[in-house]
Amino acid sequence: MTFIKKMMTSRFLIAALLAVTLQQILVSIGTYLIGLMAKEIATGNINFMYAVGIIAATILPGSFFHYIITYLSTKAIKQSQYDYVIEYSMQNFNHPEHWRVEKSKSARHNLMIRSAHDAITEGVHAAVDFASTSINVIANSVSIFYLTNGYMTSSIFIGGIAGLAIVAMAGKSIMRSTDEALKSDSEVSGVLAKSWDNVILGNQRFFQNWLKKFKTTFGNNTKSNIAVVKIRDFWTSVAAVVTTGIVSGTAIGLLFFHQANKALLVGLIVMLPRSLQCASHLQILQMYFAYWKSIRQKFSMIESSYADFDSVDVRDYIHDDRIRVTKMDSIELSMTLESFISELPHLTSGRFRIQGENGCGKSSLLIHIKKVLGESALFIPAQHTLEHKNLSMSNSSGENALHLLKDTTANLKGALLLDEWDANLSSKNREIMDSEIQSLANHQLVVEVVHQRS
Repeated sequence: MTFIKKMMTSRFLIAALLAVTLQQILVSIGTYLIGLMAKEIATGNINFMYAVGIIAATILPGSFFHYIITYLSTKAIKQSQYDYVIEYSMQNFNHPEHWRVEKSKSARHNLMIRSAHDAITEGVHAAVDFASTSINVIANSVSIFYLTNGYMTSSIFIGGIAGLAIVAMAGKSIMRSTDEALKSDSEVSGVLAKSWDNVILGNQRFFQNWLKKFKTTFGNNTKSNIAVVKIRDFWTSVAAVVTTGIVSGTAIGLLFFHQANKALLVGLIVMLPRSLQCASHLQILQMYFAYWKSIRQKFSMIESSYADFDSVDVRDYIHDDRIRVTKMDSIELSMTLESFISELPHLTSGRFRIQGENGCGKSSLLIHIKKVLGESALFIPAQHTLEHKNLSMSNSSGENALHLLKDTTANLKGALLLDEWDANLSSKNREIMDSEIQSLANHQLVVEVVHQRS
């Protein structure tokens, strides 16, 4: 079962849809009782029990059921958002090779953080609103059918089908424009993600470059989003005119040709506002039908986040002849990369340093080692947002680095892989970290890439 199907069949969403059904049935009962009461007034008979039923059918849907539906919808959204993050995380857990490819890392991150939760919220709201409107039209049409001999009900459904057919014809254009808008949204998000450095650091050249790119991407984003609205709302407006025209035309025709049928005229006049409301709700359904095509594009993005990327072999980035491996002992011992890799599965302690010029694949080698050693190995990249319990914005980078090392190596059972751990550290903090790592290497395997060494 896909994630979208799981979301649509969650117990909270099903409960919300059941509450919506009961709500709209009550509304239709109120509609029917209003019609019966009006007919009795026309004949001189008044049953006040109808009035009690009308009041109950008016108060309950608008208050109690509204609260229940809102509560259950919110629970459905939050549960689905939580399930998505957990499922996404488990699907992609321990795939360090994806971390090496910046494009795939960024795409997955942006998809999860910026798109998935919004799409889930929109999907649940659309499902609840669509169900509410659909059931309202169906249930009220039944009441209208019994009070107008089926004439208005027929016009409501004919008008609705005609309107939906018009929207369906524009489906491909709506989906194509939505896809372009989503891509444009992603481009704007990418530019905004760089705003901190380019704005806060205050260098005029960098700021102007960033501002120029922001204006261009935001302008394109505005055009693409307006294009979606123009295409989608134009066709839903055309559909609305057709639907309302059919319903209104039927009502006028009945009033003109059945003037002698007093019972029919009373039912028709009383039900006319509700009939027009059903026509209005059909317009909403047509809008949702068009809107759903937009949401479906976002859903396809969620599903694609579970798909495996093309196989990434980080060994393609490693240049064996340009990398040096040194065993850091009382006497430093140089060794070939080939011999180090062959011994790696059998090593349980010791400190090994990877060195080489920029671009030779040192970081890629660490990721390859992580992949070989599996989940037990702890890989700490040079730039990261790893969570650890003593992380604090008030600490210096050196203090945070030391806390990270102590927190993450407590009870560590596998190897520790450190990528440029000494970058941006003062001499004092570098010495403290070096001492901690050396102490750890006495009983733990440590493989490190260093940023700078005298």
